Amino acid sequence: MNEGSESVQVVRRLDIEFASEQGGLMCRGWFYPVPRDDAPVIVMAHGLGGVKEMRIDAYAERFAEEGYACLAFDYRHFGASDGQPRRIIEVRRQLADWRSAVAHVRSIRPNSQIVLWGSSLAGGHVLTVAASDGRVAAVISQCPHTSGPAAVRQLSLRTIARVAALGLCDIGAKLLGKGSVVVPLAAPADQLALMNTPGNYATASELLATAGSAAPPNAVAAGIGITIGAYSPGRHARELRCPVLFCLCTKDNVAPAGVAKQYAQQASRPSIFEYPFGHFDIYMGTAFEKVIVDQIRFLRRHVPAAMPPVLPL
Repeated sequence: MNEGSESVQVVRRLDIEFASEQGGLMCRGWFYPVPRDDAPVIVMAHGLGGVKEMRIDAYAERFAEEGYACLAFDYRHFGASDGQPRRIIEVRRQLADWRSAVAHVRSIRPNSQIVLWGSSLAGGHVLTVAASDGRVAAVISQCPHTSGPAAVRQLSLRTIARVAALGLCDIGAKLLGKGSVVVPLAAPADQLALMNTPGNYATASELLATAGSAAPPNAVAAGIGITIGAYSPGRHARELRCPVLFCLCTKDNVAPAGVAKQYAQQASRPSIFEYPFGHFDIYMGTAFEKVIVDQIRFLRRHVPAAMPPVLPL
């Protein structure tokens, strides 16, 4: 726990764990409490291969200063959470972890409204989870993966073929009870990776470095390269009845903003903000400062925390 006063300007952070509904393994994360026990709670998780130390804490601290409690967690097989082998990304497992995180918050804060916050792959997960949970008060979906085919089309045919080959090897290895076959997450455009579109490697590396000693390896089980193309959570946007903030990066060539905007416009209560940034820019520096202001304003408008205002409306 990080010690601090009860002032809303100093954020305490508590270690927390809960069992996933699927398999009973423990997910672990951080809970940021605020003075009001019935304050809204924002449930948060990262994108493809990310862990909570990769700037999720920066968002959570700012939200907590505004009076919002936060639960930031790692998926099974990543970070502080259980699960062997490590670095496995399976959509159904991660969605189960999201549902378990929401259920845990409801068990410890039964009088609190719940907001879902997700970025990149998790920006799609929050749409899927909220669509099946009519009690979610609001959603923030940041540079979201909304279309599997659109994401795959960002890669060269050579990269697609090489990733697919590794993915098939990984699936075969698991069937034989062997370890994972891995593929790099991010790399320069001339090297193999799930995300090797031009202009992203430097900022992806910078984001990874923000986690310090908690930084995960820059590689994941390659099976996700086979399945990610079939996952299009943007189709759930039309099912959402709660307010949804879509934070889209117009220079995003990992999770394209164009198709994400098309899906966003199908939601019944969308707020769509566009930023001239790339996929990994939004977590740091000027881009982060811009987006966090807009996200706080969205929260204060739709799920007020009844705290003294910090930002002008």
